Amino acid sequence: MRPSRVVSTLILCEHQGPSVRDPFEPVAPWTGQVDLDVVRVVQSADGSIDLPFPRYLVRRILKPEWMTVDSFLTEWRSWSALWSTAASPTWPEAWQRYLVARSSASRTSVRFELGHLTTPRRLALIELLAPRRPLGRFHRSLREAAEAWLATWWRFEKGLDSEAPRFVSPLSNPQWQRLVRPHHHHTAPGLLLGAEPIGQLGVEISDDDAQKRLLEEVA
Repeated sequence: MRPSRVVSTLILCEHQGPSVRDPFEPVAPWTGQVDLDVVRVVQSADGSIDLPFPRYLVRRILKPEWMTVDSFLTEWRSWSALWSTAASPTWPEAWQRYLVARSSASRTSVRFELGHLTTPRRLALIELLAPRRPLGRFHRSLREAAEAWLATWWRFEKGLDSEAPRFVSPLSNPQWQRLVRPHHHHTAPGLLLGAEPIGQLGVEISDDDAQKRLLEEVA
């Protein structure tokens, strides 16, 4: 399947928590709508004193071209968690849509139920699609089966095929059992919580650079 083209986008993030330890959360595309010099009073990291702290900052994120900014903002925790693994925004759209499919908002339609996709299975599949070393014959066959199923599922989800995939899952239960290992179960709770907050997603840019970007777009 074709890889996704990735584009750079500026996102306005707001600090809403009571402590400097709380992360900035994405709230809107950056359009110059607020004063980036605004501060608020929050608790220090150890809670001993109150400090002035920036309310806003701007981050540059890389997202797939097919993903709208609104859809990213709606499910940024899911996308953040996905991209904190070996999965990449450059992966084919079908792969990424499937891997965050626990919520309907991440999908263009909800025509095919995906209750089989537990978080340990999700992590095992990511590892299969992004191997760190050459795959053996057995795992190559699993990857080929998964890629073929994902292509069929995605065509059905988009309404290009009238019939759903023949099987409800890219792999059979015995195949999943051999693929999912103990470390996938161990890592799963972190992924469910969103392993990588927005503080580590993308790159913070200076206020001057954020304003300069707006002037460049107007020009």
